[in-house]
Amino acid sequence: MDAGNELGPRLVNAGGFIDGAGPFAGPTRALVTDAAGAARWVNAYADSGFEQIKIYTSMPPALVPGITALAHARGLRVSGHVPSGMTAADAVRAGYDEIHHISFIALNFLGTDTIDTRGAARFTVPEERAGTIDTASAAVHEFIQFLHDRRITVDPTICAYVPPPASPGSAARTIPWTRSDSVMVELTGMLYRGGVHLVIGTDNSCTVPEELRFYTWLGIPPVDAIRLATLNAAEYTHRGGDLGSIVPGKLADMVLVSADPTVDVAALARVTQVIKDGILYDMAALRSSLVYP
Repeated sequence: MDAGNELGPRLVNAGGFIDGAGPFAGPTRALVTDAAGAARWVNAYADSGFEQIKIYTSMPPALVPGITALAHARGLRVSGHVPSGMTAADAVRAGYDEIHHISFIALNFLGTDTIDTRGAARFTVPEERAGTIDTASAAVHEFIQFLHDRRITVDPTICAYVPPPASPGSAARTIPWTRSDSVMVELTGMLYRGGVHLVIGTDNSCTVPEELRFYTWLGIPPVDAIRLATLNAAEYTHRGGDLGSIVPGKLADMVLVSADPTVDVAALARVTQVIKDGILYDMAALRSSLVYP
């Protein structure tokens, strides 16, 4: 795709899950039981040109510091779920660069180190108990400052966990919220206001425009929310000099949409044209040319 031989986006390759072996292991062949096995997979990803690895929930906590140290020595960033038996703070101290999902931020205050989060508990416990978190407490503010000071990136993917608001700027909800939903959204706003580096991710049916709607619902100006999905991501992947904003000298990679996304970020779902390397692609023509088996 970069050579122009195939149509497609620019890709920054992140190595698939590295997880601990066991009944709750993630969908990956990179399953480890000891430090030697973990090192083999880190080196394999580095040797193959990947730039980042993702640690999953069944990883034995004792292996995490060695994985992150080797990954950093090989020039890889480390991201992922928080392994069962650790808190988000533990993962950061063990060398994480990025934490996925606002649920693991909430779990930091819910005794994660004593909850088996390899299975469904990583979803059900935040849904059931995040509402007990006192977001005004010193512990929450100190943790957010800790993430900021450690320059940790967080990919909240709120829309994978919380029902969306009915419309941008509206307090109405398509599905009634619980106190836990409100707390996870509030924690995301606190991360943003606390200067923690955020990026916008997707998960299952969670899309970028849907995720950005939460940020504008929180009162974040649409143009600032869009920055999280563009320039913040480019800076995190060390491509801020070429991508992420429309300025002279950068690569001509852009999407054109049918309405103004700085008024309503939902417009980002209505892409009409794509420009890559200065070449204009008409989305209607591309879609009509697709052949499905």
